[in-house]
Amino acid sequence: TFKHALTHEVAYGSLLQERRVGLHARIAKAIEALYPDRLTEHVDRLAHHAFEGHIWSEAVSYCRQAGARAYERSAYAEAAAAFQRAIDALAHLPETPESARLGIDIRLELRHPATLLRQFDKVSEGLREAERLARLLSDARRLGWVLSFLAEHYRLVHELCDALRAAEHAMKIATTVADHDLRVVANLYLGQVCWTRGDYQAAARHLRANVEALQGDLSRRLLGLAGPPSIISRGWLARSLAELGEFAEGITIASDGLRIAEQ
Repeated sequence: TFKHALTHEVAYGSLLQERRVGLHARIAKAIEALYPDRLTEHVDRLAHHAFEGHIWSEAVSYCRQAGARAYERSAYAEAAAAFQRAIDALAHLPETPESARLGIDIRLELRHPATLLRQFDKVSEGLREAERLARLLSDARRLGWVLSFLAEHYRLVHELCDALRAAEHAMKIATTVADHDLRVVANLYLGQVCWTRGDYQAAARHLRANVEALQGDLSRRLLGLAGPPSIISRGWLARSLAELGEFAEGITIASDGLRIAEQ
Protein backbone atom coordinates (compact mmCIF):
# COMPACT_ATOMS: atom_id res chain seq x y z
CA THR A 1 0.00 0.00 0.00
CA PHE A 2 3.00 2.33 0.23
CA LYS A 3 3.10 4.22 -3.07
CA HIS A 4 6.28 6.24 -2.61
CA ALA A 5 9.45 4.23 -3.15
CA LEU A 6 11.22 5.74 -0.13
CA THR A 7 8.25 5.06 2.18
CA HIS A 8 8.07 1.52 0.85
CA GLU A 9 11.79 1.05 1.47
CA VAL A 10 11.55 2.30 5.07
CA ALA A 11 8.54 0.07 5.79
CA TYR A 12 10.28 -2.93 4.24
CA GLY A 13 13.46 -2.22 6.18
CA SER A 14 11.53 -2.20 9.45
CA LEU A 15 10.64 -5.88 9.05
CA LEU A 16 12.83 -8.55 10.57
CA GLN A 17 14.69 -10.69 8.03
CA GLU A 18 12.73 -13.82 8.97
CA ARG A 19 9.44 -11.92 8.52
CA ARG A 20 10.56 -10.64 5.09
CA VAL A 21 11.47 -14.13 3.90
CA GLY A 22 8.12 -15.51 5.06
CA LEU A 23 6.15 -12.77 3.32
CA HIS A 24 8.02 -13.21 0.04
CA ALA A 25 7.39 -16.95 0.14
CA ARG A 26 3.66 -16.41 0.80
CA ILE A 27 3.45 -13.89 -2.06
CA ALA A 28 5.09 -16.35 -4.47
CA LYS A 29 2.66 -19.09 -3.47
CA ALA A 30 -0.27 -16.68 -3.76
CA ILE A 31 0.69 -15.71 -7.32
CA GLU A 32 0.98 -19.39 -8.24
CA ALA A 33 -2.47 -20.04 -6.76
CA LEU A 34 -4.10 -17.01 -8.40
CA TYR A 35 -2.64 -17.46 -11.88
CA PRO A 36 -1.94 -21.19 -12.38
CA ASP A 37 -2.45 -20.91 -16.15
CA ARG A 38 -0.65 -17.57 -16.56
CA LEU A 39 2.58 -18.02 -14.64
CA THR A 40 4.65 -16.90 -17.63
CA GLU A 41 3.06 -13.45 -17.44
CA HIS A 42 4.18 -13.12 -13.82
CA VAL A 43 7.54 -14.84 -14.03
CA ASP A 44 9.54 -11.70 -13.12
CA ARG A 45 7.56 -11.22 -9.89
CA LEU A 46 7.70 -14.94 -9.17
CA ALA A 47 11.46 -14.94 -9.65
CA HIS A 48 11.87 -12.02 -7.23
CA HIS A 49 9.59 -13.38 -4.51
CA ALA A 50 10.79 -16.99 -4.78
CA PHE A 51 14.41 -15.85 -4.44
CA GLU A 52 13.75 -13.46 -1.55
CA GLY A 53 11.48 -16.09 0.03
CA HIS A 54 14.28 -18.68 -0.12
CA ILE A 55 12.18 -21.12 -2.13
CA TRP A 56 15.36 -22.15 -3.86
CA SER A 57 14.17 -24.80 -6.32
CA GLU A 58 11.39 -22.57 -7.67
CA ALA A 59 13.76 -19.59 -7.62
CA VAL A 60 16.18 -21.39 -9.94
CA SER A 61 13.40 -22.13 -12.43
CA TYR A 62 11.71 -18.73 -12.31
CA CYS A 63 14.96 -16.73 -12.41
CA ARG A 64 16.13 -18.76 -15.39
CA GLN A 65 12.83 -18.14 -17.19
CA ALA A 66 13.02 -14.43 -16.34
CA GLY A 67 16.54 -14.31 -17.75
CA ALA A 68 15.46 -15.95 -20.99
CA ARG A 69 12.54 -13.52 -21.38
CA ALA A 70 14.77 -10.51 -20.75
CA TYR A 71 17.36 -11.78 -23.23
CA GLU A 72 14.70 -12.25 -25.92
CA ARG A 73 13.77 -8.57 -25.68
CA SER A 74 17.45 -7.51 -25.64
CA ALA A 75 17.38 -6.41 -21.99
CA TYR A 76 20.86 -7.80 -21.47
CA ALA A 77 21.63 -6.32 -18.03
CA GLU A 78 18.33 -7.62 -16.69
CA ALA A 79 18.95 -11.02 -18.28
CA ALA A 80 22.45 -11.32 -16.82
CA ALA A 81 21.17 -10.39 -13.35
CA ALA A 82 18.37 -12.97 -13.55
CA PHE A 83 20.67 -15.77 -14.71
CA GLN A 84 23.14 -14.89 -11.92
CA ARG A 85 20.32 -15.11 -9.38
CA ALA A 86 19.41 -18.54 -10.74
CA ILE A 87 23.02 -19.64 -10.19
CA ASP A 88 23.03 -18.15 -6.68
CA ALA A 89 19.77 -19.95 -5.85
CA LEU A 90 21.15 -23.22 -7.21
CA ALA A 91 24.04 -22.98 -4.75
CA HIS A 92 21.53 -23.47 -1.91
CA LEU A 93 20.36 -26.83 -3.27
CA PRO A 94 22.06 -30.20 -2.64
CA GLU A 95 24.96 -30.97 -4.96
CA THR A 96 23.79 -33.72 -7.32
CA PRO A 97 24.63 -34.65 -10.92
CA GLU A 98 21.33 -33.08 -11.95
CA SER A 99 22.12 -29.77 -10.20
CA ALA A 100 25.61 -29.80 -11.73
CA ARG A 101 24.19 -30.22 -15.24
CA LEU A 102 21.70 -27.43 -14.53
CA GLY A 103 24.55 -25.24 -13.31
CA ILE A 104 26.44 -25.76 -16.56
CA ASP A 105 23.41 -24.94 -18.70
CA ILE A 106 22.54 -21.75 -16.81
CA ARG A 107 26.15 -20.54 -16.97
CA LEU A 108 26.12 -21.08 -20.73
CA GLU A 109 22.94 -18.99 -20.90
CA LEU A 110 24.50 -16.26 -18.75
CA ARG A 111 27.45 -16.12 -21.13
CA HIS A 112 25.31 -14.59 -23.93
CA PRO A 113 24.15 -11.35 -22.23
CA ALA A 114 27.34 -11.02 -20.18
CA THR A 115 29.44 -11.10 -23.36
CA LEU A 116 27.26 -8.47 -25.02
CA LEU A 117 27.67 -6.31 -21.90
CA ARG A 118 31.47 -6.82 -22.11
CA GLN A 119 31.46 -8.39 -18.65
CA PHE A 120 34.39 -10.60 -19.55
CA ASP A 121 35.40 -11.43 -15.96
CA LYS A 122 31.91 -12.78 -15.30
CA VAL A 123 32.00 -14.76 -18.56
CA SER A 124 35.38 -16.25 -17.73
CA GLU A 125 34.38 -17.18 -14.18
CA GLY A 126 31.15 -18.81 -15.35
CA LEU A 127 32.68 -20.78 -18.20
CA ARG A 128 35.60 -22.03 -16.11
CA GLU A 129 33.20 -23.30 -13.45
CA ALA A 130 31.04 -24.89 -16.16
CA GLU A 131 34.16 -26.61 -17.52
CA ARG A 132 35.02 -27.92 -14.06
CA LEU A 133 31.52 -29.32 -13.60
CA ALA A 134 31.46 -30.90 -17.06
CA ARG A 135 34.78 -32.65 -16.42
CA LEU A 136 33.57 -33.76 -12.98
CA LEU A 137 30.49 -35.31 -14.60
CA SER A 138 32.49 -36.75 -17.52
CA ASP A 139 29.86 -35.12 -19.73
CA ALA A 140 31.64 -34.89 -23.08
CA ARG A 141 28.84 -33.14 -24.95
CA ARG A 142 28.45 -30.36 -22.40
CA LEU A 143 32.23 -30.04 -22.17
CA GLY A 144 32.34 -29.55 -25.93
CA TRP A 145 29.83 -26.70 -25.75
CA VAL A 146 31.69 -25.08 -22.86
CA LEU A 147 35.00 -25.28 -24.74
CA SER A 148 33.38 -23.77 -27.85
CA PHE A 149 32.20 -20.75 -25.90
CA LEU A 150 35.55 -20.55 -24.09
CA ALA A 151 37.24 -20.38 -27.50
CA GLU A 152 35.12 -17.39 -28.46
CA HIS A 153 35.71 -15.76 -25.07
CA TYR A 154 39.48 -16.20 -25.34
CA ARG A 155 39.39 -14.74 -28.86
CA LEU A 156 37.52 -11.65 -27.68
CA VAL A 157 40.06 -11.01 -24.92
CA HIS A 158 42.95 -11.72 -27.34
CA GLU A 159 44.23 -14.90 -25.69
CA LEU A 160 44.57 -16.57 -29.08
CA CYS A 161 46.66 -19.62 -28.14
CA ASP A 162 44.10 -20.61 -25.51
CA ALA A 163 41.32 -19.87 -28.00
CA LEU A 164 42.84 -22.17 -30.61
CA ARG A 165 43.35 -25.01 -28.12
CA ALA A 166 39.79 -24.76 -26.82
CA ALA A 167 38.26 -24.64 -30.32
CA GLU A 168 40.28 -27.60 -31.56
CA HIS A 169 39.39 -29.63 -28.47
CA ALA A 170 35.70 -28.78 -28.96
CA MET A 171 35.93 -29.95 -32.58
CA LYS A 172 37.44 -33.28 -31.50
CA ILE A 173 34.64 -33.81 -28.98
CA ALA A 174 31.98 -32.91 -31.57
CA THR A 175 33.40 -35.52 -33.92
CA THR A 176 33.63 -38.15 -31.18
CA VAL A 177 30.05 -37.71 -29.95
CA ALA A 178 28.71 -37.10 -33.50
CA ASP A 179 26.91 -33.89 -32.49
CA HIS A 180 26.08 -31.90 -35.64
CA ASP A 181 25.10 -28.69 -33.83
CA LEU A 182 28.20 -28.70 -31.65
CA ARG A 183 30.38 -29.34 -34.69
CA VAL A 184 28.90 -26.34 -36.50
CA VAL A 185 29.39 -23.98 -33.55
CA ALA A 186 32.91 -25.26 -32.80
CA ASN A 187 33.79 -24.93 -36.48
CA LEU A 188 32.50 -21.36 -36.55
CA TYR A 189 34.58 -20.32 -33.55
CA LEU A 190 37.61 -22.20 -34.87
CA GLY A 191 37.28 -20.30 -38.15
CA GLN A 192 37.02 -16.99 -36.32
CA VAL A 193 40.08 -17.80 -34.22
CA CYS A 194 42.07 -18.67 -37.36
CA TRP A 195 40.94 -15.40 -39.00
CA THR A 196 42.00 -13.39 -35.94
CA ARG A 197 45.39 -15.13 -35.98
CA GLY A 198 45.81 -14.17 -39.65
CA ASP A 199 45.52 -17.75 -40.97
CA TYR A 200 42.95 -16.93 -43.63
CA GLN A 201 43.36 -20.20 -45.53
CA ALA A 202 42.48 -22.25 -42.45
CA ALA A 203 39.66 -19.85 -41.57
CA ALA A 204 38.15 -20.22 -45.04
CA ARG A 205 38.40 -24.01 -44.84
CA HIS A 206 36.52 -24.25 -41.55
CA LEU A 207 33.91 -21.64 -42.45
CA ARG A 208 33.29 -23.13 -45.89
CA ALA A 209 32.51 -26.47 -44.21
CA ASN A 210 29.82 -24.69 -42.18
CA VAL A 211 28.34 -23.01 -45.25
CA GLU A 212 28.08 -26.39 -46.96
CA ALA A 213 26.52 -27.97 -43.85
CA LEU A 214 23.94 -25.21 -43.27
CA GLN A 215 21.68 -25.30 -46.29
CA GLY A 216 17.90 -25.19 -46.59
CA ASP A 217 16.00 -25.18 -43.31
CA LEU A 218 19.26 -25.57 -41.37
CA SER A 219 20.28 -22.08 -42.49
CA ARG A 220 17.63 -20.55 -40.20
CA ARG A 221 18.56 -22.33 -36.98
CA LEU A 222 20.21 -20.42 -34.13
CA LEU A 223 21.89 -23.41 -32.44
CA GLY A 224 22.07 -21.47 -29.19
CA LEU A 225 23.79 -18.41 -30.65
CA ALA A 226 22.62 -14.80 -30.86
CA GLY A 227 22.25 -15.12 -34.65
CA PRO A 228 22.04 -17.99 -37.16
CA PRO A 229 25.52 -19.53 -37.59
CA SER A 230 24.74 -19.95 -41.29
CA ILE A 231 24.76 -16.16 -41.69
CA ILE A 232 27.68 -15.58 -39.32
CA SER A 233 29.75 -18.25 -41.09
CA ARG A 234 29.04 -16.70 -44.48
CA GLY A 235 30.02 -13.26 -43.20
CA TRP A 236 33.33 -14.46 -41.81
CA LEU A 237 34.01 -16.61 -44.87
CA ALA A 238 33.50 -13.54 -47.07
CA ARG A 239 36.02 -11.64 -44.92
CA SER A 240 38.50 -14.51 -45.20
CA LEU A 241 38.10 -14.66 -48.98
CA ALA A 242 38.60 -10.89 -49.20
CA GLU A 243 41.91 -11.21 -47.34
CA LEU A 244 42.91 -13.92 -49.82
CA GLY A 245 41.95 -11.77 -52.80
CA GLU A 246 39.07 -14.08 -53.79
CA PHE A 247 36.66 -11.17 -54.21
CA ALA A 248 34.19 -12.73 -56.67
CA GLU A 249 33.54 -15.76 -54.45
CA GLY A 250 33.46 -13.51 -51.39
CA ILE A 251 30.72 -11.34 -52.91
CA THR A 252 28.71 -14.45 -53.83
CA ILE A 253 28.99 -15.87 -50.29
CA ALA A 254 28.17 -12.54 -48.64
CA SER A 255 25.16 -12.00 -50.92
CA ASP A 256 23.88 -15.46 -50.00
CA GLY A 257 24.20 -14.58 -46.32
CA LEU A 258 22.36 -11.32 -46.88
CA ARG A 259 19.55 -13.18 -48.65
CA ILE A 260 19.11 -15.54 -45.70
CA ALA A 261 19.17 -12.62 -43.25
CA GLU A 262 16.51 -10.72 -45.18
CA GLN A 263 14.29 -13.80 -45.31
